[in-house]
Amino acid sequence: MLPMKLLAIAAVLLAPGAHAALITETYPFTPAALIDDNDSVATPFLASITGSTIVSLQAVRVTFELTGAPAGTGFAHDMFASLLRSPVSALPAITDPAAVLLNQVASYHDGWSVTVRDDASTSLQTATLVSGVLAGSFQGAESLNGAFGGLGGNADWRFNVADLEANGQMHLHSWSLTLVGDDGLSRKIWQKITILDRVMADEQSGPTPS
Repeated sequence: MLPMKLLAIAAVLLAPGAHAALITETYPFTPAALIDDNDSVATPFLASITGSTIVSLQAVRVTFELTGAPAGTGFAHDMFASLLRSPVSALPAITDPAAVLLNQVASYHDGWSVTVRDDASTSLQTATLVSGVLAGSFQGAESLNGAFGGLGGNADWRFNVADLEANGQMHLHSWSLTLVGDDGLSRKIWQKITILDRVMADEQSGPTPS
């Protein structure tokens, strides 16, 4: 028979909902920067994150406000944006995981105030608007979760923005990075549950007859 103290621990660990929930961390930035017009070299906006507790990402989201400067003069069709993850303090490498958010979209509106997330129903690449600023939640041109899933939150994250053709200068007002993932606690708990399950099963079954 298991000691009562061990049984009590097992009861707590095995209780429904006892395992840790996913953690959500959001990092906002306000660069308020003009994007160089007609320049194929993207401007990187660096977020060096060292305090994340996430060890395995389940979802990544990017929110940004990028509009014409001045308002009403933007040209969305010219734009490119991506997210790149590199080790902290390391130079970006071609092998670093990355996801394109948009690349010369189908529409010619003034810009975006959007969140890019894999579980949205419409692609940012094909969303159309006659004029004004496109708002809402959209999928990126490439999967964020596919690029970064399973990686840790601590890294140098670069939101890269380029204005690939002339006409309509753009202004990045703000952007934010949202990370959703596991801090490792839930896996440790379930490992303990598995061990306790086995111990309890052995105790209940008793010794094997000789």
